[in-house]
Amino acid sequence: MILISIGVICGLIASILGAGSSMLVVPLLEYVYPSLVGESLTVQTITSAALVLTLFSTGAATVRHHFAKRIPYKKVIFYVLFGSIGSFLSSMFLAEHVNQLVFLSLFLFIAIISLTFNLIPFRKPNIDPNQRLSMIFGMGLMFFLGVVTGVIGVGGMILIIPYMVYVLHYSLKTTIAITTFTGVFISLFAIIARIPSGSMEWEFAILLGVGGLVGGLIAPSLSAKIPDAILKLSLNTLLFIIIMTVIVDLISIV
Repeated sequence: MILISIGVICGLIASILGAGSSMLVVPLLEYVYPSLVGESLTVQTITSAALVLTLFSTGAATVRHHFAKRIPYKKVIFYVLFGSIGSFLSSMFLAEHVNQLVFLSLFLFIAIISLTFNLIPFRKPNIDPNQRLSMIFGMGLMFFLGVVTGVIGVGGMILIIPYMVYVLHYSLKTTIAITTFTGVFISLFAIIARIPSGSMEWEFAILLGVGGLVGGLIAPSLSAKIPDAILKLSLNTLLFIIIMTVIVDLISIV
């Protein structure tokens, strides 16, 4: 019941607050869950659970974006491909060798960058991009995010939002739909890569994922009642608390 509740909370927040908020699952499993049950979780258990939660929540959100016709499927196929390759390779060859120090350091990096981008207001783009170079850079960036996702379970997809808005000139709503759709395949291939090694904690992860799916389904009716300014402030506050908590933890480890 605790896992389902954590999943519901993460699904609600991820669906209401938007990009970057799915990272809440890592500190909840790293700090809150052990304090409730008196048992610490391994890095592999946390990352495998985060991947399943990401798959469930992005899958539910992708359905909504599909019916709203926000996903330009033909234009994003290469981003999906490179992100999936990155997550598959890192999940297969790197994830098992990641210790807590590396795990928390990578997570802290993504959290800081996410908070920084959240604090930057989006303005009308005025960049005329070279299409070929833009595509190559975008595929490389998506590959990197896929690698990070395969290692820590969440990839900070918010990192590619400024690139898509300012360089590729997508609207913010379309960009979020694209990153959500891409997140489905990045998390899926990361999960597939972990199956042969037996590092997936299926019962644990699926309970969390089901909770995330429930939270994601009931979130839209709540988000319509909350002003955008409060949503953004809430997300930034959460990210700041997460960052400070991880910094303290890293200092104690080092």
